[in-house]
Amino acid sequence: VPKFYSQGSFPLNTNLNPILKITEDGEAKEEYDLDDGVYYICPEKERKEPATYHSRIIKAVEGHAESSIDKNTCVRVMYADGHHIDLPSYWMSKEGDTPRLAHKAKDFVESDPKAFKFWVDDKISTADSNGQLRRMIRYFKAWKNYRENKNSALLLPSGFILTILVCNSFLKSECDDQSFKSTAEVIKTSLNVNFACYRPTVPTDEELLADYSKNIVLYEFESLLSNA
Repeated sequence: VPKFYSQGSFPLNTNLNPILKITEDGEAKEEYDLDDGVYYICPEKERKEPATYHSRIIKAVEGHAESSIDKNTCVRVMYADGHHIDLPSYWMSKEGDTPRLAHKAKDFVESDPKAFKFWVDDKISTADSNGQLRRMIRYFKAWKNYRENKNSALLLPSGFILTILVCNSFLKSECDDQSFKSTAEVIKTSLNVNFACYRPTVPTDEELLADYSKNIVLYEFESLLSNA
């Protein structure tokens, strides 16, 4: 019997209301994205293949949602109102071990969403900014959503990456708009020197910006700073 642990922006309290989208039929869709980790705890000799854990989840959600998509990293469960829930599978030999993500292409990969939440919570606590750092994370994610909604061909760093960049570059100010501008300046300067972002928790050697265009991302930050 698996255990469950909510992950992503919802437990971090950095989630956003999605931009309302109207379908061709005139129906309003709010594409909420939630993440819920599914943890299998057993001795290694009893561990199944990643595909087996994925298939178990697919079978479990049958008849409870509109459809499901079997991705390498998770099972995405799609609901009729537009929202979806990603269900990644993790294996641990016992409680307290570093979880291993059941990745269909890479087998079992160390990954610890709980540790990442602790890292962000510690950054927010240390910043002692009366919630300003958490608001900054939301603002940068909202900027990404707004820009990508205006230009469907645009690819800006994910909310996960922006969370790391903001936590590492945050500058506190009496006004949120000044903090937003100052933090954006630090992020842009840092990425101009070294266009890279590494996960602060396992796997720490994962370079998260490898698939993004440096020129496009820096151009968007330059436009943001000009507007600011």
